Amino acid sequence: IDLSIKLIGENRFLCKDREYITAIYAADGRLNRDLHIEGDGSLTIEFLNVSTDAQGILASNLTIASDINIIMPDCSNIVNCLICTSSLYVGNKASLTVNNGSGIHSSAVRVRGNALFEEGTSINITVNPGTVKTCKGLSINGDLILSENMTMNVSIDDAAAELSECLRVTGLLDVGAGTPVNAQSKNCYGIECYGPIKLGNGSIISADSLKEG
Repeated sequence: IDLSIKLIGENRFLCKDREYITAIYAADGRLNRDLHIEGDGSLTIEFLNVSTDAQGILASNLTIASDINIIMPDCSNIVNCLICTSSLYVGNKASLTVNNGSGIHSSAVRVRGNALFEEGTSINITVNPGTVKTCKGLSINGDLILSENMTMNVSIDDAAAELSECLRVTGLLDVGAGTPVNAQSKNCYGIECYGPIKLGNGSIISADSLKEG
């Protein structure tokens, strides 16, 4: 069934001593389910001694209405912090902080549909150096809607990666009034958008990359 988590106070998931592990997996067999995280509390997810594959949160439609902090380890194969197979919604002035480790393939936040961040939310995404093949910061296979007066920072160290995406949107990129967006990378374009771009009054877009062109 779909999963709902209500956070009260400060909460901590510590995942350790596993070769393959997912901290929160909303699924029924091979069918991913919806996950809703809310409440006045907060959640920190950390990993220790995970050697091969690690995932932070995997769900279909993911709703976050609390403060979430995910710290991923370096892995020898795959490390994915947050994977949404349908959509991502962040609201209620929540904060999402992601520090993704390195591996052969590393994805901090990947959404296979649309992503909506409501007014007052705060999003901070980083990827550690060392990923050698695929390195992704925030990858949206749909529309990315950033509401008014929120903040978004995406920074990846992809100097060793063969293929990398810092902030990538295949659909509409809509940035609300007064919202700053900052994207930094070393081996790819800071921002890639393949649909229209809509910028609100007072929005600030900053993209920094060592890649030429």
